[in-house]
Amino acid sequence: MFSEAVKELIVFDDEGPRFEGWLAVLEDVKTLSPKDYERLRGAVNLNFIVKLEPASLVFDRRMAAYFFAATRTWREVEVSLEDLVNTMPPGAVSPRAKRVAVWEPIEKALSNVSARVTAIGNCLLADVRGSDRYITCIDLDRKLFACTCPAYNDGRDKRHVLCKHLIHSIYRHSEEIMRWAGAGPEWITSLKASQNHKHAYEMVCNWVYYFIKHVFTSLEMRAARITNPEEVREKIFR
Repeated sequence: MFSEAVKELIVFDDEGPRFEGWLAVLEDVKTLSPKDYERLRGAVNLNFIVKLEPASLVFDRRMAAYFFAATRTWREVEVSLEDLVNTMPPGAVSPRAKRVAVWEPIEKALSNVSARVTAIGNCLLADVRGSDRYITCIDLDRKLFACTCPAYNDGRDKRHVLCKHLIHSIYRHSEEIMRWAGAGPEWITSLKASQNHKHAYEMVCNWVYYFIKHVFTSLEMRAARITNPEEVREKIFR
């Protein structure tokens, strides 16, 4: 279950009239439910914009196929293929699948990092911490995503266009992303089944893979660069 919201005082006094309010930030490894987003967005009326500069790369299904094929680091696990097919949404697993494995970058995204997440309207944010600290942004209105880590490289490197920090953020924000994408109820059912499975770690890793492949790609979001990262860190995640 989610931990209690952590309230942080946000003060804006650099432009226009001074504004103060409370921002609720959830800190947990689970995904956020619609009620969590309602609580986050209702905590304060933030008059703040994350500045994003679009790049040329669009993460569609064709790009996803390249992205997952470019890093061939799959670890086979002792989970039956039948169990995987029954846990994932209908049709998600290819009929050509012969074994069950987890993709190493997704493992790193879910096991080696933690994040504080929040939302400003439909701009989904995370302060992701692993070996260092980086800001991710998934702006559903503008169909842009970005991370401040060097591996992401402002969205210019196709092999790392979804770094581990963005993958972590996509998972944490997956319920809101699926709502925005109009994904069917089978995706939330599969997510909960994966989280509560006896092989939860392996199932969630696979769920994230299929979610990115089938749902996130349907939004055809464009890579971007955050041009005011220090301001985001100071005013949202200080």
